[in-house]
Amino acid sequence: RCKTARVENFDSACALIELPDGSFSWDVPDGWHVGRGAWGGLVAGALVRAVTAREDERARVVRSVSAEFAAPARVGPHTITATRLRRGSTLSTWNVVAVDGEGGPVARLTAVVAEARPSAADIDVSSWGMLQPPPAPDAADVPVVAIEPPLGPEFGRQVEFRPVTGLPYSGPSARALGYVRLKDPVPHTAASLLGLVDAWWPATLAMLDRVRPIATVNFSANLMVDPATIAADELLLYEGTAAGAADGFTSEQRRLWAADGRLVVDNLQSIVLIA
Repeated sequence: RCKTARVENFDSACALIELPDGSFSWDVPDGWHVGRGAWGGLVAGALVRAVTAREDERARVVRSVSAEFAAPARVGPHTITATRLRRGSTLSTWNVVAVDGEGGPVARLTAVVAEARPSAADIDVSSWGMLQPPPAPDAADVPVVAIEPPLGPEFGRQVEFRPVTGLPYSGPSARALGYVRLKDPVPHTAASLLGLVDAWWPATLAMLDRVRPIATVNFSANLMVDPATIAADELLLYEGTAAGAADGFTSEQRRLWAADGRLVVDNLQSIVLIA
C-alpha cells in the first residue's frame, strides 16, 4: 500500500481538511492499521469529527452513532461527506459517508447530536442505570501488556492495554476485561471515546486456537457522559462479551467505565469471522 508519514496522536490521525464543497479530506495515516485497513475506532472517530465540524449548534453533542464498515480504509486519501438529514428544535440527525481515493465506499455512519433535554432537568436519573462496573483489580495493580506487531495490530502501538482476563486464544469464555487508554493522551471527545471502546480485541478471540482474520461490519454506540469530564490520561475499565454466535457472525457487547463508576460508552458490534 502507499505510504504516508506516521502520525502518533489520535487527534492528528483522524484530522480532517474541509474542502470548498463542504466535504472533508482525510488522509489515512500509516501505523494505525489492523489487518488490511485502519482501526475501525479511528474510522468511526474521523466520521464523527465530520459531524461535529458541520454541526453549527455547539450545544448539540454526539449522543448516539450507528456505523457500517463496507471496506478496509487503506493508507492514503479519502473523502468524507456529512449530510444533515433533519434538524429539530434540540436534535439533529446526520448521515456521513467515507469513500476512498477512487470513489469506492468505505464506511457510513448515522449520528444523533442533541442538547440536554429540558424535560430531564428536574429529574434525578442517577439511579436509573441498572448496570454496575464489573469487579476488577485496581488499574495500578494490572500490568501493561504490549498488543502490537508482530503478534498484535499496528495501531496497538498507540494504545495502552492492561488486560485482566480474556487474552486471545486463552479460553475458557468469550469475555474480556481490562483497562485501556491512549498512550499519547488527547483531551477526550466523542471521537476518542468511540475509538477506545473499539480498541480491544473481540472477546471471541479467547475461544480460537489460532490466528484467524475477523472484522467488525456493524458498530452502534451510545455516549453516556460529557467527554470533557474524563481526564485525558484516565485508565478506563473495559468489558467485552460475546452475546451469541451463528454462521460466522458474533454479537458483541462492549462497555467503557470511568474510574468514578459512570458508564462512558455502551457499544454493540456485529463481528464476522472471515476465514
